[in-house]
Amino acid sequence: MTDIAEIKESSEVEVIKNRNIIESCYQLTIGEHRLITSCIQVINDRTCENKPIRIRVEEFAKAWGISRPSAHGQLKEACDRMWDRVIHISLAGSRKGVESVRWLQRKIDFECGEVELHFTDKIYREMYKIADDARVPILLSTMAKFTYSHSHRIYDNMCSRQPLAANSWRWELSLVELRDVLDIKSRYPVWADLRKWVIVPAAEEISKHSEFSLVWNVIAKEGRSISKIEFVAAIKQGRELTTRSNLPRMKTEISPDFYPQESTISILITQGMTEDFILSQVPRFILYFQERGDMHNTWQTKFVAHCELHWRSENAGSKQSELFPRPSSTRVKASKTFDHRSGKWEGNGGQGGRNVKPSQSLDEFINRATDRSWATDKEVTR
Repeated sequence: MTDIAEIKESSEVEVIKNRNIIESCYQLTIGEHRLITSCIQVINDRTCENKPIRIRVEEFAKAWGISRPSAHGQLKEACDRMWDRVIHISLAGSRKGVESVRWLQRKIDFECGEVELHFTDKIYREMYKIADDARVPILLSTMAKFTYSHSHRIYDNMCSRQPLAANSWRWELSLVELRDVLDIKSRYPVWADLRKWVIVPAAEEISKHSEFSLVWNVIAKEGRSISKIEFVAAIKQGRELTTRSNLPRMKTEISPDFYPQESTISILITQGMTEDFILSQVPRFILYFQERGDMHNTWQTKFVAHCELHWRSENAGSKQSELFPRPSSTRVKASKTFDHRSGKWEGNGGQGGRNVKPSQSLDEFINRATDRSWATDKEVTR
């Protein structure tokens, strides 16, 4: 039997989103953002396989602070729109490109005021098994106040950025990248319209309703045209970033779709590894940990250690002399012989050389042991 979603009130709830999905390219309406977030909230509490999610209109209305008629209309419209939606996920490494994936594989719109969504396996896996380094917690109480769809996308991306210092965040991107992230490539071709209908309203709404004070600046031009901007966020005075405090570290199994991030590849390249070698280790790394069944929360770090180990082992023999060349020396080895009559070592010690012990070969040992040259003629005649 299909599970019924139990959506909690937004005032106390954190939803854990996947950074990979946040930084992908897609466009959703306010109703779709709320519907997807409600589904993610249910998925965060699950420990099972990909099953359909059913959401009641009453719980949806209560979670987002809207009336029942408005919730019913948003659910129906969002469910219909989501059926045709596609998310574009950027691929890294040597297989750079864009992977387009549909959000849903099945949907049901019930007359009683419920909807049922069955996500595609790829999307469900990304929303359910989130590695620790890709987890982005978002407060529902903040998202419930947004009335502008682009505010959701920019706010999520700011939360996914790594803080710089003193609780400040910075997101620098070109206008082309901004249009790609918001999936508005053909809209607002003129800078004045993009600023008026996208950037300014989103920055103002985020500053008003979230824990951030968000400002934007133009940082580059091509001729007289704007080419690059930045968003800079800081925590408001007297506010704490509750979405990042005391975040539990969730260990997960390795995903069959594991792939090293750009930062991971860069770290390994700086250590002298080639990109071909790094990417060749991915299938072996996935297979090894799939068979072991280990649970970790830092798979990217594990992959760095894996590559370092195999890189050292493969280069220990052939490149040892190149990695650690022996210092050249002009010293002349010592050359000494033992005079049995005088009972002393004589010969050239070499320039800066050191005393060298006589050879310990078997033949020389026998010769020395049976040597009778020291005996006098008188003793020999005896």
